Amino acid sequence: MPKTHEKIVRKIVLVLLGVTKAVGSTQKTIPGKWHNLIDSIKVSSQTAHLKLIEVDEEAAADFYDMEEEFKRKIGRGKLYCKEDLDLAQKRVEKVDF
Repeated sequence: MPKTHEKIVRKIVLVLLGVTKAVGSTQKTIPGKWHNLIDSIKVSSQTAHLKLIEVDEEAAADFYDMEEEFKRKIGRGKLYCKEDLDLAQKRVEKVDF
């Protein structure tokens, strides 16, 4: 596959992962006759999300990294990830007093 084609496919998979995650994790319920339709859409979206993870595991890993970074930026995730803490520990160990 040409490199440009791979980049386009990767971007499409990332967007679809985001959309399916957003739709599948929606907590709002609509009473009445639309309730079953909305539940079906949510379940279908969750299934599509899992299938996309199977199709491109690298894109899924990138998606979840971006999701964690976003949560960290808006203050809903951990402030520092394990890699940040390991890097800081290595820097401290290099310092001579």
